[in-house]
Amino acid sequence: MRLKHLLIAIMLCMSSAAVLGQSADSVRSTVAADLLAARKLSLSDSLMPKIVYVHDTVYVDKDKKKKKKKIYNENTARFHRFDREIQKTTFVPKGTWTCGLAFSYGSRSYDNINMLVLRDVTVDGYGFGISPHVGYFFTDNISAGLRFNYTRDYVNLENLDVNLGEDFNIKLQDLYYLQHNYQASGYIRTYMSLGGSRVFGFFNEVRIGYGYSQGKNSVGKYEAGTLDATYQTINNLHIGFAPGIAVFVQDWMAMEAQMGVMGVNFNWTKQTHNQVEEGTIRTFSGKFKVDLFSISIGTVFYL
Repeated sequence: MRLKHLLIAIMLCMSSAAVLGQSADSVRSTVAADLLAARKLSLSDSLMPKIVYVHDTVYVDKDKKKKKKKIYNENTARFHRFDREIQKTTFVPKGTWTCGLAFSYGSRSYDNINMLVLRDVTVDGYGFGISPHVGYFFTDNISAGLRFNYTRDYVNLENLDVNLGEDFNIKLQDLYYLQHNYQASGYIRTYMSLGGSRVFGFFNEVRIGYGYSQGKNSVGKYEAGTLDATYQTINNLHIGFAPGIAVFVQDWMAMEAQMGVMGVNFNWTKQTHNQVEEGTIRTFSGKFKVDLFSISIGTVFYL
């Protein structure tokens, strides 16, 4: 087989050398004779290359590959991700540490106020909350961290009259309520730039936490011998979502406003009435609405 290939190569070289001094008709006859001689050597036609002679240069044609047409199937296209061409901007880069502090406070005070059926309303109280947190961005725009919450609620109702007519009146005096709440939670927060801006952005926080509360509510006064008090402890498991907005005022500092919109709470309450009787309460609640009273504003540092 190698001898046959060698003979073909020798014949092609000889014909190429003779082409230089011949006319076009003689060139074609020479090429045809060489091809006929090659076939007589019982070589397979499939192994023969297509040869074109231009002076003394030999070109070998290659078969063009057929392009496969993409077939669009409406039944399968719906399962592919649709590109909405949303501009992806790094709002906070990977490796950034964050620490911040959220604060909330509200107070109320009424002195001898009349409203509709309410008469001689005298009450004062306040609500206070503080929430430090720390986090780390393990990838661009996504962070994980820990948060601690402390809240204190106080209400002192000195007098309240409910007048629904001459035959139906309710009078409340010396009602007292105080509760401390401690809660620790872990969270994952995702940021999204607002229109490609690196100053304004939205975020959504998913959190899960455990809380412990102690409280006291009473009616009457101890000095007058009319005190009726109940002490309680509450264990709480909370899963919730809290979106918000972040505005950078410096490269390393931003102001944030956050609001709870939905969540699930599990509460186990134990009560002791007048240090004698005991009772328990178990509750489950779900919140799927905007709660304006859960808005908190804070400062966050990006390091």
